[in-house]
Amino acid sequence: MSAKENPMQKIITKCWQDEEFKKRLMADPAATLRAEGVSVPEGIKFKVVEEDEHTVCIVIPPKPEMLGDELLADQVSGGAYGLYGCQAGGMQMGHNLTG
Repeated sequence: MSAKENPMQKIITKCWQDEEFKKRLMADPAATLRAEGVSVPEGIKFKVVEEDEHTVCIVIPPKPEMLGDELLADQVSGGAYGLYGCQAGGMQMGHNLTG
């Protein structure tokens, strides 16, 4: 998927190229994303964190409410619903699983 197809890749690339833009994104993510044409639903909060070569951010998604024990075990073990393509400090973590 290219930056044209993936608006978040465009945002990340712009952060790498423009320090002031990155500061605005970190200070007010929703307004900055809207200004870039990204649809931001009402009531959604954003946290922007910057990784570096010494820091890896791990995002814990909300626990699905209707998740059976087998599917939960698969998710915890990194199965089809587990980690996917998290890029950190030039190091590929996890993998993209489709099933």
